[in-house]
Amino acid sequence: MLDGDNTNPPGVEAERPNLDEGLTGWVIGRGETYENPEQQDAVESGALYDILEQEVAPLFYERGRDGLPRRWIARMKRSMHLIGSYFNTHRMTADYVRGYYVDAGKRFESLTAEGAARAKAVAAWRQRIRQQWSSVRVEDVKSAVGSALLVGDPIEVIARVRLGDLRPDEVQVQLGVGALAEEDRLEEAEYTRMTADEKPSDGVYTYRCAVPCVHSGRCGFAVRVLPYHPDLVHPFEPGMVVWG
Repeated sequence: MLDGDNTNPPGVEAERPNLDEGLTGWVIGRGETYENPEQQDAVESGALYDILEQEVAPLFYERGRDGLPRRWIARMKRSMHLIGSYFNTHRMTADYVRGYYVDAGKRFESLTAEGAARAKAVAAWRQRIRQQWSSVRVEDVKSAVGSALLVGDPIEVIARVRLGDLRPDEVQVQLGVGALAEEDRLEEAEYTRMTADEKPSDGVYTYRCAVPCVHSGRCGFAVRVLPYHPDLVHPFEPGMVVWG
């Protein structure tokens, strides 16, 4: 990691440099992924050896009368000039402070205030969720969607969800919509929170949601239920989910 006089001062956002190949280094592949990891290893290792043999080694061992690899030195200087102001410990620490430490400090103060009242409430909620989660299930999912959709058409879904003794404000029922991959698996789904009717029927709530179809091709949807509390750090933190 590089550091220097051109480091941005704390609180000033550094502009990410344009790290085009040929200016600062070399690229192996273009971000492709392979289903067979052995094939990916073979392709990328071959690309690595090609770059080393055809570009890196010649550039380093090409020397002038003074014995210096002038083009190699120019590449290294250019890399330090472009990268040094962004990839440095000052910028990294500032990112952590802005992105994590400040929020974590505020969260700590909030949870520990008034005798840690909010922390105790979260602990009690966790215990309640663990005791009641086995009774949560998606009993039925219906959609008025026909056999074909146009991009922009709404996807309207109704789900009947049994919550047992839990309240609607203690869970999130979400509708996920995305492209269908192999074996009808959702790929890169986007999730939207569904809303519940106010009056349940025998502990079963009816949730509704309508989202636009944004992609062409094969499209699918799924409904899932997650525990919810406003003081959770992450929605998946309890490690519980029910799929419909």
